[in-house]
Amino acid sequence: MNTASDNTANLIRITLGCFISYAIVAGMLSQIGTLSSAMADFFERPVTETGARFSWLSIGITTGSVLSLFVYEFVSLKRTLLLCYRALIAALFSIYLIDSWSWLPGGLMLAGTTASLGLNTAAVTLAVCYEARQRAAVLLCTDICFASAGIIASPGAVALLAAGHGWSSSYIAIALAAGILLVMVLLSRYPPTAREARTIRNERWPTALVFCCGGLAIYLFGQISMLLWLPNYIETILGAERAVGATAISRYWTGMALGQIALVLALLKFDAPRLLALVCVASALASSLLWMLNIPAQLLNAALLLGLCNAGILKLTMAYAASLVKHPQRVITTLLFCASLGQVASPQASSTLVAVTSMKSALVLVTVSY
Repeated sequence: MNTASDNTANLIRITLGCFISYAIVAGMLSQIGTLSSAMADFFERPVTETGARFSWLSIGITTGSVLSLFVYEFVSLKRTLLLCYRALIAALFSIYLIDSWSWLPGGLMLAGTTASLGLNTAAVTLAVCYEARQRAAVLLCTDICFASAGIIASPGAVALLAAGHGWSSSYIAIALAAGILLVMVLLSRYPPTAREARTIRNERWPTALVFCCGGLAIYLFGQISMLLWLPNYIETILGAERAVGATAISRYWTGMALGQIALVLALLKFDAPRLLALVCVASALASSLLWMLNIPAQLLNAALLLGLCNAGILKLTMAYAASLVKHPQRVITTLLFCASLGQVASPQASSTLVAVTSMKSALVLVTVSY
């Protein structure tokens, strides 16, 4: 029989494991601007071509979100996580060891699929384990972990590149994090899925969920465009060093982390929809600085401000939407699927836009998305 202390320890272990799931995806996404430039040098191809290559990572992320729509009808949360992170470790090592332009689509897609499905499973797990404002606060904490990983990952990748390591060497650190997570999953007990809990399948979803789904797709489209093109804009158009572009992304995630901490405290007094409206308006205004300013030092501060303003858009939307139904599993997976649609469209669409216009157009696209 499980004691109260055992249940508490299990919940803490599950929660920390879910946080690592978010950090893994952040570590992969926050590097794409830095790695696309390094890939261009290594493979001797234009940066628009290497940037578009990361569409396969986004395709994988979308594939993982599609799988999450139905996989829990057949597989438990724990088994899903075990399968995901074993495959992710294999994918990341294959990218590093094979180091082939022709293999990249397959490796990136597999990595994106497994990391995405793992993240979605983590989101479902937290939504089921926690209720009401606890759920909103915990989901925001996952964003703090996401942002913290983003702060570290891009500068870390630059440091490895400066030390003479291969362009994909930073992926080994992500594989190590996945290995730690695997151990935590093995030691934990996970809550039941909607099928295992035998909840009502035909629950009517309110119209508000449609707006939540569409909003997240557009938001993620803009965020990926910024992560991909802001470092390249600073390096290529403004003539700054590569490390400055990586610092801008690190500043963005720093702002996200600080904003999310503030939002966790704000949830003690204000409800999620009101906070969500506030951060959306502030983000639209802050993002315009990315294409209005042309001094690298100023753009670093603009990236910090944008991160601070848009902190919590994803998780506040998810927390609000989850409160509209009885069992949040299917709502959470649908929201993340819609968000991934924005992610998968962004690299190719923004690369095409840049190819026919300019890099500044991709930054204007960020404001349009907000």
